This record gives sequence, C-alpha cells and structure tokens, in this order.
Amino acid sequence: MLQFAQEAALYNNTPASWTNTNLVVNSGATAAFNVGGTGEFTASDIATIQPLGTGTGGFKNGSVIGLDTSNAAGRSFTYSTAIADTNGGANVVGVTKLGANTLVLTGANSYSGPTKVTAGTLQVGDGTSGALNGTTLNGAGTVTVVQAGSTILNSPVLAGGSDGTSGVGVIAGSTIIGDVASTANAGVIAPGAGNTGLSNLTLSFTAAGTALTVASGSQMQLSITTPTTLADSGILSALDAGTYTDAFTYITNNAPSWTTGAPASAGNHDFVSLSNGTLSLGTRLDGTLGNGTVSIIDNGYLTGAQTGDVFNLLDWQGVMGGTFVTTGFTQGGVLGDIDLPLLTSGLFWDTSAFASSGVLIVVPEPSRVLLLMLGLLSLLGLRRRRRQGEL
Repeated sequence: MLQFAQEAALYNNTPASWTNTNLVVNSGATAAFNVGGTGEFTASDIATIQPLGTGTGGFKNGSVIGLDTSNAAGRSFTYSTAIADTNGGANVVGVTKLGANTLVLTGANSYSGPTKVTAGTLQVGDGTSGALNGTTLNGAGTVTVVQAGSTILNSPVLAGGSDGTSGVGVIAGSTIIGDVASTANAGVIAPGAGNTGLSNLTLSFTAAGTALTVASGSQMQLSITTPTTLADSGILSALDAGTYTDAFTYITNNAPSWTTGAPASAGNHDFVSLSNGTLSLGTRLDGTLGNGTVSIIDNGYLTGAQTGDVFNLLDWQGVMGGTFVTTGFTQGGVLGDIDLPLLTSGLFWDTSAFASSGVLIVVPEPSRVLLLMLGLLSLLGLRRRRRQGEL
C-alpha cells in the first residue's frame, strides 16, 4: 500500500498533476489518502482523484482506494460524492477504511469491488442528521469489517442506515463482521450510534443471495427505544388466558404480522433487514457482559417497559446459520450468546424466538406465567368435575 499523508505529498499539492499518467494503481494495490486533518486531503481532492482510471493508469481494474481518518477534525470525515468503478465502469475498484475515527459515506456509491474496514467506523449514511441522500454500497463486492488483534471494544465498526425520514441505508454485497477463522480479530456491526431515538436506524442488505456473517468473537449491536409493537393485545390475551408458554411457541401457533418487515417507525429501534439474504451468527467471545455476539443496548426504552412489548430486530431468509445460541427468560445480562439490558418491575425478556425470528418479547416473571397456566388447568379440571357431578 502506498499512503499519502498530506496533500503536498502528491505532486506538491498540484491538482493539475493528479492524472492517470502520474498516479497508477495496479490490480491488487491500494493508494491511500489521509483525509480531514490539517494539510490532509479534502473531499474535493478525493472527488478529483477517485475517478481517475484508464486501461493503463489511474485506478486500474482490481485496485483499491484507501481513506484514512486518523487525524480527521471532529473525529469524522464525510464524503458525499458517489464512489464508482473507473474507466467507464470497466475498472472494478474497492474501498478500504483506515485509521481511527469515522468515515461517513453519503453518496449513492456504485463501485463493485470489495469494501474493507480495518479500523475506526465506516458509517453508511449520515444517520445522525437523517439526511442519507440515497446512500448505498451497491457494489457486489464483499464488505469485510475486521482488525487483526482487536477486541470488541477497539474493533472496527460498520454503522449507518435509514432513520425513515429520507433516503436508504443499503448494502448490496455480502458482509463479514470479524474473522471466521479467529476470535482474536474482531469487528462490530451497529446500525445506529449515539444516545437519542434518532440514532436508531434500519440497515438493509438487498441483493439476492446476500449473506451477513457475524463471526464468533465479534458483535452485532442493536439499540432500542420503543417496541415494534407496544403491549401486543394477542400476547396479553394469551397471558391472561394462561396459554402463553414462550415466544417461539406463540409465533409458531399464531403467525403474528410483526415477525416480518421493519418497525412502523424506523426510529423505534435498530433493525437489520436481509429480505433476500441469509444470516449467520457465531459464539460470544467469553462470558463477560458486553462480549455477546448480539448486544441489545437500551436507548431510552427501560423506563417505559411493559408486558407484551415486542421487538422485531432482525429479518432474514431461511434458518439462521452459525453457532449462536440463546433461549429462555432473563431479566437482563448474559444469556447464551446475547447480552440484554436489565428489566425491572418483575419483567423478563423472552428470547426463545430470537434465533428463529429475530424477536424479543417482554413478559412477566416466568413463574407468574406458569401460575397462570396452572390456574387455567385447575379451572378446567374443576369444570370437568362439576359436569361429571351433574351426570
């Protein structure tokens, strides 16, 4: 990789010399540019450099442009120009995110080479302002988010999506979070970021056959503010009738509509959609809270939690792949490969349908559910005895 740390390092900051002849990036090679810091390359500079490409110069077929945000002012660099393959589309180009801090891509990117995040955060769209401007990673190339020797706390992050007010947050290529061969090389996918409801985003993987893989030792972070369905009447009725056993059984028997599609408001909670793709989740790094393969993050929900609340957080095709396991009830904390925020007032998370439907349901303490069921059985038995006595 050849890296240009300052504008002056590339022909003494003379844009007229930034030509296909003077900058030749061969197949398999990367030309990287530090962006956003003092004396570093600007968005306008990158918009001049990235489209370079012919059969013999510029970004040739199979080459990669790297953007390093290590010194970016405000710890973030936004690039709004669409990144495309060069040479009229004949040269497939990839993108690598380098260095700490955040690179925000807000253009309708169409490049078809691979995307790699080796440090910091790659954010697909400006989710904090809600102006995504049709942001996409439309290329079919694989998106890889991994850093050698990293842990979940300091690993690279793939973020972004749509807040439901404008644009889309779309990734077309299959995506691998972490290293499927080693838990020592971690990555994170986190659609939303921040502390307000506006940080809850919907990230969609749209291409047919797309696969999202979160490797063992890596993490998917999903923040929640309000449920997909608030105090679902069907669940409340089943609880009152003593027929509710767990979320998996309830969904199997009733096929509720909230198991498919995005939340009514994208700001309710993070949502990852693979409408035409598959999902594979690995095993948690270790038993420490915060190291789960899936981490559910409270974003203002807990204070209003109530029985029957439903969160549909993931949507995919077929059976979930990988080694991910979670089932049963918990107030919060570690449960199998998922970490959950702590509920109070006798409420519990029912996780039995998460691995099959991406759904979490809030229910009363399991012993209360059992008592309701036993009460129903006793009532039925009493009625039966009465009818027998009447004979």
